[in-house]
Amino acid sequence: MQKLFEYNWQVRKDWFDWCRTVDGEELMKLRTGGIGYILPTLYHIVAVEYGWNDSLEDRIMIDVTDEGEREPHSYGEVMRHLIAHEIHHIGQLSVWSREIGKTPVTANVIGRGLFNI
Repeated sequence: MQKLFEYNWQVRKDWFDWCRTVDGEELMKLRTGGIGYILPTLYHIVAVEYGWNDSLEDRIMIDVTDEGEREPHSYGEVMRHLIAHEIHHIGQLSVWSREIGKTPVTANVIGRGLFNI
C-alpha cells in the first residue's frame, strides 16, 4: 500500500507542476464533473488525505453520514479509500487537460522507480 501512496504523491506533484504551464483562468474555469475545477480538485485531494489521516484515532476512523449516523471504518479500509479517491480525481484531471488541448500527466505506475528489479 505504501508504494501506491508514493505513486499518488509523485503523480500529484506532477499535476501541480503541470498547473504551472496552464493559464490561471483555465485552472479555475468551471468544468463538468467532480469538484468542477482543476486547481480546487488538486487541493481537495490533499485536504482529504490529510483530513482522513488526522481523523484516524486508535486506527479506527469514525465517519458521520449525511443522516448523522456514526460509521466506524478500519485503518486499512480508509487507507485503501484514500488511494482510490486520489486516482479517481486524477482521472478527472486527465479528461479536463485533454479538453483544453494539453497532454495530461501520465498515470502510469511503470517507470516511476517505485519498484526494484
